[in-house]
Amino acid sequence: MRDYELDVLEQYPIEIMSTRKIRGAYFCETNEGIMALSAAPFAEKRAALVHTLCSGLEERGYERVDTLLANKEGKFVSERRDGSRYILKKWYQGAECDVKNERDVLGAAKNLARLHLLMTGDIMRREPVVCAGKSAETGGENCAERCTENGTGNGGGKSAGMCGENCAERCTGTGAGCGSAGMESARTGETAMEMVSECREQPEDAVQEEESLSGLLGNARNLTEEYRRHNMELKKVRRFVRNRSTKSAFETEFLACFDEMFEVAQNTQDRLAISDFEHLYEMSMQEQTLIHGDYNYHNVLMAPGGIATTNFHHFRMDVQVADLYYFLRKVMEKYRWRSGLGSRILDMYAGICPLTEEELEYIAIRLTYPEKFWKIVNAYYLSNKAMVSVKNREKLRAATAETTERLRFVKTVFLG
Repeated sequence: MRDYELDVLEQYPIEIMSTRKIRGAYFCETNEGIMALSAAPFAEKRAALVHTLCSGLEERGYERVDTLLANKEGKFVSERRDGSRYILKKWYQGAECDVKNERDVLGAAKNLARLHLLMTGDIMRREPVVCAGKSAETGGENCAERCTENGTGNGGGKSAGMCGENCAERCTGTGAGCGSAGMESARTGETAMEMVSECREQPEDAVQEEESLSGLLGNARNLTEEYRRHNMELKKVRRFVRNRSTKSAFETEFLACFDEMFEVAQNTQDRLAISDFEHLYEMSMQEQTLIHGDYNYHNVLMAPGGIATTNFHHFRMDVQVADLYYFLRKVMEKYRWRSGLGSRILDMYAGICPLTEEELEYIAIRLTYPEKFWKIVNAYYLSNKAMVSVKNREKLRAATAETTERLRFVKTVFLG
């Protein structure tokens, strides 16, 4: 981001006191607190859904999230004349969760459990109405308050965006302006969940532009199909390498470790097939449980007033312990799969959200699959085969060694 791009801040109804450039973003001191300006990772409709989730978490008492701020036109994605797009969101003073600090790590595990208790599908049935750069649920004279005064708002059993006297029309008339998603909801009574369903009817390129929003309603990772596909790809790469007349050092090492690694991969696929995963998945879809989608120590800030959680860009409906698996894996990779700390992370989470046998089995299966090995092999197959670097050979060895450590960890923590 270049300094002249700061002119995008003029589109927001706030006063900027100072800015500070960091990697990939600007920290902004404003009259409404600390904000962060960065390139938009999604389109407007997805942004409205992320805002609905974050403002819903705030309403439910989890206040430290990076909620998006709407611009003067009521949109969450602001565009410059050159076509570049930006978002402005709340931010917090504090360092990232220090993965080398066990207290931080355990606090982050507890924080994830708190989030999961709040992240249910009903949080997305709120109306993403925005007035003068503020959501209808936040301070100031806003749609929700005016609708309540008229007896048509939340107090009357309807959201601000669904009141009889069109909230969007009143805001437009007063010059406040509502977000595009909010005005659409005000006209049709469309909830955020229904906005997602609408995306399914769009052309394929539109769906891709909106970050595959239909995934929110149930396109969770189909592990059964994913593992089947990965294993087929591994066998295809082995056939390819075997048929090469001259083999590189990487290819020779790949063939040497293939049988051992593929056995682990196939056993994991077989274990998943006889597990209760399908039931766990179906229950998650029925209960419409949501996940963060990228919960790692980079997205957890240890702020003075408590932990803040950021970057909900990848949130979706899924089995919630998918977040716990991912967080546990990222931490354990830094600790060489220390079983004691792994057990404490699981216990800290379970102290808030008790873990069922199905969920523990799910985490164990996810940890067992040699995903890093598959990624390295797949990257090799898709790359220039004549340009395989020494670093890739080192990664292959590391992935093989880590799989052994993972299997030991799973046996100790989940089967011991």
